[in-house]
Amino acid sequence: MSTAFRLTLLRHGATLAPGGLGQHDAALSPLGHSQLEARWAALNGTDPIRAVASSDLQRCRDFAEIAASRDTLPCRIDAGFRELDCGRLNGVRADALVDGDALSYRRWQHDPADGLAGGESWAVFTARIDAALQRWLVAGADGHHLLLTHGGVIKALLLHWFGLPPNRHGQFWPGHAGHVSVWWDAAYPPVLLAFDAEPPR
Repeated sequence: MSTAFRLTLLRHGATLAPGGLGQHDAALSPLGHSQLEARWAALNGTDPIRAVASSDLQRCRDFAEIAASRDTLPCRIDAGFRELDCGRLNGVRADALVDGDALSYRRWQHDPADGLAGGESWAVFTARIDAALQRWLVAGADGHHLLLTHGGVIKALLLHWFGLPPNRHGQFWPGHAGHVSVWWDAAYPPVLLAFDAEPPR
């Protein structure tokens, strides 16, 4: 396996239950599926995808398995790529929070270092994702690697790679089927190649 290749982080598309925090397991909507199809075609046309990994939550996993099977690609499904665990607020919409939960969420948005409602701290979240990424990349193929995952995962990896603290997470807001591509070299820090946060049109 080559130690240098393009690595793309792709956020899932729109879901049937939008806006829920954390590790809720909402399915993709038809719009979300079409968003991912459009993004996949564009990315694959630029640099053919050779290996796929995905969160095990269905809004990521379902499309990853379909696309990988269609293109005869290896596909790793790993719970390590799940969204941040938000404790007892998993699945709750942010705009539905009231009283103490609403206050805790606002504070968390300003600095997510500590866990939300009994969930993961940012350090534990980042370590989980990085461990899953290393497992995949060590076992993977040559060429363009694509990880289908969640907005929080993309934020955490970018902050980790660029040496930024958790309170800078607001700099990165990947939309549905938004993506980030980096040049990955095991011997050097990742180099940013592309950041398209908007859903494909």
